[in-house]
Amino acid sequence: MGRAKKSTATANGARKDGPQRNDETVARNLRRFRIARGVSQTELGNAVGVTFQQIQKYENGKNAVAPGRLRQICEILGVTPADMFGSQPKIDGEPIPVMTPWAYRTLMALDKLGSERVRRSISALIEELAGRQ
Repeated sequence: MGRAKKSTATANGARKDGPQRNDETVARNLRRFRIARGVSQTELGNAVGVTFQQIQKYENGKNAVAPGRLRQICEILGVTPADMFGSQPKIDGEPIPVMTPWAYRTLMALDKLGSERVRRSISALIEELAGRQ
């Protein structure tokens, strides 16, 4: 007889495979798609009828997204539910990079600048420094 495969457990005893792994993938991709589309947690929450705190909980994996709510979110973000379960989400054919905390804070600060001209100039500078032009 073969051995049963051991599942990975978290501190609270929950399994890290199966449905929980899917929830984590959806949580991570939800955040990536939302940021890539330029939608705030508040805007997304208002659009689907929940608070921004609930969107935070979805994105942090504290609460799973119900199927009906996932469908609403996908419609707003212009993606399919299947996209939410993918390991490398894409928008317009381009992979969405993993957002580090530093990159996220930088984007949020850039978005708060009042001048579109200044935002474009900073963006062009960063792209030039990164060798993307």
